[in-house]
Amino acid sequence: MGTSAYFLVRANSKIELTKLIEDVKNICIENNLYMSPISVNYQSENIIKHVSVEIALVERADLYEAPTNDVLVDVYDEPYKYQYHSFSWYDEEIEFFNIAIIDEVYNNEK
Repeated sequence: MGTSAYFLVRANSKIELTKLIEDVKNICIENNLYMSPISVNYQSENIIKHVSVEIALVERADLYEAPTNDVLVDVYDEPYKYQYHSFSWYDEEIEFFNIAIIDEVYNNEK
């Protein structure tokens, strides 16, 4: 079973996807990490709503070789279906938007 990290902001925070992508790039540069080319999911009219990147300790020579210690990062632009949440233990009246997911954390803690 994998472990994931979720980043939530209040719904309608108006955080731009391009800003989030730039933040991920800067974090990689600052920490000497390799960021794969961006995989983009378009909605109608070529509007980018979801971006996936792999972050690794080293660059792979062959994109098709099995990744080692890669962490997957999915970043979402609001609105995006199924990315809204509220919590009974916090305040069910406040809605949050899941702006980013870091996947494959387990066994990739470095």
